Amino acid sequence: MEKSQVTKNKILDCTIEMLKSGDMDTLSMSKIATKAEIGKSTIYEYFPSKEELVKSALKREIDISLEDFLSVKMGKTLYESYYAHMKKGLEIAQDAIQLVGFPSTNNISFMNKEEIDEMVSGALLPVFERLTEIYFQGVNEGTITPKRDFSDKLYVLAAFFKGMLLEKYKHNIPDEEFLSDLYENVLILVNN
Repeated sequence: MEKSQVTKNKILDCTIEMLKSGDMDTLSMSKIATKAEIGKSTIYEYFPSKEELVKSALKREIDISLEDFLSVKMGKTLYESYYAHMKKGLEIAQDAIQLVGFPSTNNISFMNKEEIDEMVSGALLPVFERLTEIYFQGVNEGTITPKRDFSDKLYVLAAFFKGMLLEKYKHNIPDEEFLSDLYENVLILVNN
């Protein structure tokens, strides 16, 4: 990897680390430079403003999270595939909440909901493709009855997952209980 890319990655990593550890409002280019052990002017060679740096760091974090999600192996059964992917999804969601807050809030004041949605939307297609694989694994093993084609209606499941995820964190539901309840309810949803 080129030295310039190593420096850029170090800046992005330090930004994410600092975002996870505190308030966005106290984040500054000077603090990031100190943490990255580089000069403040070096940051400006890569990013024209703090806002652009944070957006780039968040975009990179989304890309890394997508790679992590897609690296999860399919299981031998629907439940194994579901469980492994949802467990990883919960880890990713926890990191996202630590960075920007709950999906219903926006702790990064210079970014509006549309900007965050646009940033995330690029990752949704590969996630939906993986969910389609899991869905058809359930169809093939007979756990899911294909009464209707959910492959092009995964937005229904996505909305369901988002709502359930909000409830999980609102009510502090333990991961294992949440995953079990979610699995049972998804089966009801797709089989009706």
